[in-house]
Amino acid sequence: MILTAVRVVNLLFAGLNAGILYCHFLEMAGKMQFSGPAYMQVQDLLYRGWAVWAGICEIGALLTTAILLILTRRSRLAFTPASFHPFTV
Repeated sequence: MILTAVRVVNLLFAGLNAGILYCHFLEMAGKMQFSGPAYMQVQDLLYRGWAVWAGICEIGALLTTAILLILTRRSRLAFTPASFHPFTV
């Protein structure tokens, strides 16, 4: 039960991190058209809260990944690539 919960939380944090990265990628083209001072003003205005929430997501992903490693350290199937799994077709 706890392993499933940690997996779900880890997947949630990983998805949020991917979303943050994708947002930065999509915003880059528009922000590159600004002058230097305007770019810095936009950065200050838009990303005040991002540092806190993005940091929580990244640290949460790292911690839940470490917890998953600890919980599955004795399971050989957890570290076997899917192509080498004995039950794959």
